[in-house]
Amino acid sequence: MLEFIDSIPKPVFEVMGTVAGLVACFFIAVQLVKEFKMDSPSSLSLSYIVGWCGVFVFWTFYGIRFRASAIFITNSMAAFLQVLLLYVVLRKAKNK
Repeated sequence: MLEFIDSIPKPVFEVMGTVAGLVACFFIAVQLVKEFKMDSPSSLSLSYIVGWCGVFVFWTFYGIRFRASAIFITNSMAAFLQVLLLYVVLRKAKNK
């Protein structure tokens, strides 16, 4: 199995990683829009949202450190979207 993975060129992995990361960002964006449009309180826990913010920030720095553009680009986008989601959820909690 490792031989097969090693046989895939690095640029192909970068493209596949970027696509996978963009798909993940799409799903975060869908949740963000849903939370923004709903008037009811969020069902997402604050620890869940903050935890994912931390995960995406870590992987952003990992991508920077190891010069992995797919990891850096998509995780920085995901971190930004997750911070926006946190803002929306906190704003909704304050207004209830």
